[in-house]
Parts: sequence; structure tokens; C-alpha cells
Amino acid sequence: METITVILKTADNTWKQELFDLDIDTPIDVIRDGAQEKSGIPSTTPCDLMLNRTNQILKNGTLSSSGVKSGDTLVLVPQGEFGYLAK
Repeated sequence: METITVILKTADNTWKQELFDLDIDTPIDVIRDGAQEKSGIPSTTPCDLMLNRTNQILKNGTLSSSGVKSGDTLVLVPQGEFGYLAK
């Protein structure tokens, strides 16, 4: 099991960034749902994770298959905010 350290935060910085050691094979939806719960954003608000380094929205797969590297920042973005609309 390989782990990497990532930084998680919200796009509006209401949830200050935190460091997490995560298994490289952790599914994106598990990380997104956990971050959403921890940040206090209601589960009824659809959110995505954005890889800050590439501005890519991570929808499916794992950290590994999405190209997330140790030290990367993942930003929790509620859909429809900051000019972003899910497609």
C-alpha cells in the first residue's frame, strides 16, 4: 500500500487546508465525500474535487489514476460556484 500526502481545502477557504496521508488507490468519490462532510458543506450540495496543479476536475477513478502526486492540493468546489458548472 503506497500512501501520498495531499492538501485538502475548500475553494472559498472557509475550511482551512489540512494535510492528509491517503492510500494512492483511494477512490476520488470517497475523498470528495469525506472532505465535504469534514468541511461542513451539506451533503445535498453537489461538489467536485479539483486538482489545483492542473485545474482539472476529478470525477472518477483513484488518486493514482487521476495523476495526483504527493504534495498536491485538492480543492473542494461546490458545483455552480466560482464560474464552474458541472458538465
